[in-house]
This record gives sequence, C-alpha cells and structure tokens, in this order.
Amino acid sequence: MKRLVILAAAGLLLVACGGSGVSPTTPTAPSKPTAAVAITTFTVQSSTNTTAGLESVERIIVTATPQPQAAATSGYKYTVNITLRESGGVVATISAADLTFSNASGTIGATHFDNPLVTAANNKVPANGTADTKSLTSTDSDGSKGAATKVSVSLTGFDDNQHSLTVTGTADVPRILDLPVIKSFTASPSSISPGESSSLKWSVSNATSITIDHGIGTVSTTGSKTVSPISTTTYTMTATNGDGSSTKSTTVSLSYPDVEYRVSGYRASSITYANASEGTSQVADVLLPWSYTFSGAHAGQFLYVSVQNDMPSGCVTADIYKRGTLYKTSQSCGAYVIATASGSY
Repeated sequence: MKRLVILAAAGLLLVACGGSGVSPTTPTAPSKPTAAVAITTFTVQSSTNTTAGLESVERIIVTATPQPQAAATSGYKYTVNITLRESGGVVATISAADLTFSNASGTIGATHFDNPLVTAANNKVPANGTADTKSLTSTDSDGSKGAATKVSVSLTGFDDNQHSLTVTGTADVPRILDLPVIKSFTASPSSISPGESSSLKWSVSNATSITIDHGIGTVSTTGSKTVSPISTTTYTMTATNGDGSSTKSTTVSLSYPDVEYRVSGYRASSITYANASEGTSQVADVLLPWSYTFSGAHAGQFLYVSVQNDMPSGCVTADIYKRGTLYKTSQSCGAYVIATASGSY
C-alpha cells in the first residue's frame, strides 16, 4: 500500500519592524488542501493465456483463495484490481493507470489504461471515501520471458483543488501451478456395434504418471489402446505431477440395431426368419451360433425367427432383441426339435 500525501508549506507572514518608507507586507492566502489518495487493496490474478484450437488442461493461480483459471498453452494473462482510499478530504480524479510486469529477468511488459475506475465511480475517489478500479487485464501473448512475479502500478490524476496526483504501489503475482496438460484423449470410432472395437488415443505432457480407468492402468505420455466395451463406457484419463492432477474423459457408445435375431445351440438344419424387407428368408445347415440384424423397423412390424435342431440331442434357442434388449426367447431340447420366437416391433 502506498499513500501519496502532498504537504502544503505554510505561508510566511513577513512583518516590517519599523523604519520610515517601508510598506507593510500583504498576508499570503493559505494553500488549498491536497487530496491524499492511497492504495488499500491491490490484488493480482493471473493465468496462462488461452490459445484457440489447442486442447489443454486447467492451470491454477493461487490468490487469497485458490481459483481455477482458463485452459492455457501459450503466454500469460493478468487481471489487477485496486481499491483506493482518499483521506485528505478532497475529491480526487484518477485519469490513468499504468501497470508494469516483471520477474527476476527484468521487465516483461507494461499496459496503459485510461479512465481506470469503475463506471459508477466516474473516475473519482470521493473525499474521505473509497473507489475501485475496473478489472485491469493485461495479456502477454508471447510468454517467452516467463510469468511475471511482480506488478507495479502508477495511477495519475488530479484533485478538485487542481493539484496533480500520483499514486504508486506493487504486488506479488502468485506462482502459476504447472499442471499436466492432456493435449488429446479420443476414441475412434466413438460409436460401435456390440462386438466391435474402438481405439483410445492420447497425448500428454508435463506429467510424471498417467492412468486410465476401467482396468487399463498406467500408460505412457503418448499411445493407444484397443477396447471392446459391452455397454456404453466413459473412459477417464488422470495425469499427475508435483503440482497436482488433470483429467480428461472420452466415451465409447454402443449403437444397437433395431432388431437382432440370435440362434444358439450346436447345429441347425434350417433357420427361417422375417427379414428387414418384411419378407421371409431361410438358411440351411448352419453351424451355431448365428445372428441377423437390421435397422429401420417400424411400429407393428412382424418379427419372427425359427430354428430346427440338426442333432439327435441337445437344445436350440431362438432370441429376438429390440435395440439391445431381449424381447422374445424360445428354447427346445431333443432330437430335431424346433424353437420359434415371434412378436412385433
């Protein structure tokens, strides 16, 4: 906190002490008081600067209470908020603010703001009152000099008695936590039919350990993994380093056909079924299991599958599934028996 107090020198009254021909000195008028404006609150919030089109993870800047900031991959962004208090009993107008950012290597950059106080304050600090600046945002898109560790401010203006004012202050910029960056984590294809596979692919930087759930476990910074889930599954990657953890998820969805006929057993002499065109099809001498699927079924469409056992013993089963859910089932056991399942969509 800095306070600028301009002290007016008291006027001197010169008095003639006798002697003819000497005119008395006219008293000097007292100086008008000067506004005394000081910084009472100077907070800095920063984050790495977001770069469009690149996937990355949150980075965190610690202020009084840690706050997560925007995802980032290049440069830095700083937001400064300042509260001013006037204690000299004179209204002060703040017309400009200049922020200068630095670190151990020297000055990183500077930003100038005209009319920096919030709109409601009309750029004035009331006599014996307070006023806040707007959120003064400065972006370092380069970032090659590293993050700032300090920011200084110079606020300039004048008071109602036409005295010029300069108020200065400095604040530390808290360290940005350098969390792992999950550049990408995808599933291709993202939608599969039952029994099909999808490939998980990823790229991670700045991590000491990386894991994927659902039994996949520890993985390297780049790689791929083939998965064949039996239901829609969301896979979550967790990347960790000394500053904390970052996560990213991707989902493999199972897309079921409208209708699926499944026949199980050992061998069928014939299978007869209602096909997608609402006609009847037949296959003969089939080694089981066997299945047939189609989509585009309409309400009320007739569904039918029948199987004849081609063995002198054992069982055959005919099932009808609607969008992955068992709808009808029939089982027959014995020599050359027939199992039939039927219904409507």
